[in-house]
Amino acid sequence: MKIHSAVDVEGKESDRVLLYAYLNAASESGYINPIDAAIREYKTFDISDYQKLDEVPYDFNRKRLSILFKKESTHLIITTALPAAMRYILKTESDDRRGARRKVYCIIAGSAVKAH
Repeated sequence: MKIHSAVDVEGKESDRVLLYAYLNAASESGYINPIDAAIREYKTFDISDYQKLDEVPYDFNRKRLSILFKKESTHLIITTALPAAMRYILKTESDDRRGARRKVYCIIAGSAVKAH
């Protein structure tokens, strides 16, 4: 498997999306799948400024993996899942501003890296 591109929610290629995918692929402690290996091989990033704080491993009920990072004073949660699982999350989340910001990160990290 090889990575074709990493795109944002508007379909434009994005190094930020690729960075988030790389952070996830390089930091998860559970099962490493072929997409994670392809992401790590496609391009490397210096992620030494990111501190992994916690991880909610993939499970078959949630059908997603979430990792919490800290960089300086900013916290970032990256959630990866199949697009159908991400759409379910988006439909069930509240519509407050903080929830909306979390949703954008979920979309970017969860379904925007295209492999072939």
